[in-house]
Amino acid sequence: MTERELVEKIKLELDLGQGYVVWQSHKKAFYPQQDIFGCFDLAVLKDGEISLIQVTTIQHISERLKKCHRIFDVLGVPPPKNAAVWAYDPRNGKFKKQNV
Repeated sequence: MTERELVEKIKLELDLGQGYVVWQSHKKAFYPQQDIFGCFDLAVLKDGEISLIQVTTIQHISERLKKCHRIFDVLGVPPPKNAAVWAYDPRNGKFKKQNV
């Protein structure tokens, strides 16, 4: 499943009609897609709180968590409180959500 397809599944799961607003970093011509803070694919706003989501598959959850921690270690700041990796598991069709 592609990242775009996973993002669309997340948008459906969040039920955007319930007050969620989602911003996704966009790919520019001739440039790779830029992750938010070098780690996250989505910023989700609900009730004045922002959550950051890294989208991946279940096979890559560990490496994505390590990547996020490595980035924030280099920056010298802790990861945001509402930051998570959402890893899609095709066996059960659900996301495993792990806080960063």
